[in-house]
Formats: sequence, C-alpha cells, structure tokens
Amino acid sequence: ANDLMDRGAVGWLVMGHDYDVSDELHDGTEPKNDERPATAISQFVASTRQWPYLTHCTRRRDGPWPDQSDDEFLDDLLLERPERDHSPLAALTRILAEQRIIASSAGIRGGYRMVSFTATPIAELDSLRVFRPHRARWDFEPYGISLRREWLRSVGGRPVVYGDDSVWRELPPDQQPFFQKRFSRSVKSSSEIDWSIEQEWRHAGDVDLSQVPDDAAVVFVSTESEASQLRPISRWPVIVLQSDES
Repeated sequence: ANDLMDRGAVGWLVMGHDYDVSDELHDGTEPKNDERPATAISQFVASTRQWPYLTHCTRRRDGPWPDQSDDEFLDDLLLERPERDHSPLAALTRILAEQRIIASSAGIRGGYRMVSFTATPIAELDSLRVFRPHRARWDFEPYGISLRREWLRSVGGRPVVYGDDSVWRELPPDQQPFFQKRFSRSVKSSSEIDWSIEQEWRHAGDVDLSQVPDDAAVVFVSTESEASQLRPISRWPVIVLQSDES
C-alpha cells in the first residue's frame, strides 16, 4: 500500500456507520446542503446495504474537454487561465455547473458515445482504483457523482453485457453500445484483466442532470476544502472520502 501511495495513489479512510444513506438523504428534518458539514455525511457513507446508487467517477483530462475546441484549450494554457485546470475536481466542478455529464466514445467498442457508471458501493471504490498504463491514467479517482439506480434506469441506463467477440456479434444493434469485452491483457505485464469487476452500467449520450431530483444524487470529493468549494454549486449533498492524512 505504501508503495502505491508513493506512486501517486490516494489512501482512503471511509468512516463506518450503521446509517442508511438513502434514509439520511430523504429525511426532511436534515439541514440544507449548504449548512451540512461534509464530515457529517462521510460518517455514514460506508453503509453498503442495498446500495441504491450508480456512480460516475471523474478523472484528469490531458487534452480539451469533450465539447472544447483545440484552439480554446491552447488559449487556456498559453494565457494561464484558471480554466486550464483539467483535474478530476475541475471535471466534477464543470459537470455540476453545466448540469450535464458529457458522453464519450473513448474505450467503447463501435465508437458509441456513452456515459459510464459503476454499481460498486462508494465505500468500496478504492478497491477499483488502479493505474492503467495503456491509458496513462488512474481509474476511479475519489471524485464524482452517484445517481439513484431507478432514476438512471428510467432514462435508459442499463448494465453492460460482458462477453467475448462471439457475444458481440450476436448482439442486436441497439444492444451493442452496452457491450464490454470481459477479459483483456495488460500491455506491460501481460496479466489478464477481468473488467466485470467494475460492475459497469452505461447511458447512451449525455446525462441531463437538470432532470435529477434533489434527493436522487450524491456528490463526492477527497477533502473538506474541496467539499466547501463545491457545496454552493451542488443541489445534492457533498460527501468527503477522507484520506489517511486528514
């Protein structure tokens, strides 16, 4: 663990509690989101019983945003604008400000524009955090938004179909965007990767967050200061996934 942290991994300490996340978010007596300390939320986020959310994690982006031109991106860099920050936190801030998760075709067989989610409980996301050498990035950073499963399903979200090439060929065209090859080989180590561990769901096209009810989402970040930064622009509670250093 220490070796991984020396290479840039984030150590997580998610506080345990017997509270049910959904009960807390639906309790009308709770303080408003901008009045609630982020640490109060982190105390019950470890409850994984009947986890009712699907989670989209944000990650660092080295190039332009999906809807940004190359010229705009280069101007941000050359003029040292604040917008040049393309960190996981910046991506999440952008999502909340625009009320939209922009779909991408990266890593999707067939080039379909999709938004990916995981059914993994938020308290277990650290078990999925891994560096992907072929993509030069970490997967499952401690930043993102979790949407209620029933809401995402109601707008077309569905679990992916894991399988091999024969499964892909047998799928009807409307199901192919939801295909994920189950096994592949790591470029550097040649070790086998089982992608089904991600419990992936997908939504075709952008996800319009303006349609998400106030009680149907949770936002999460790594630190208290980041939570304070996002709380004024978030309609939903902001959870802090505390690191070992906090």
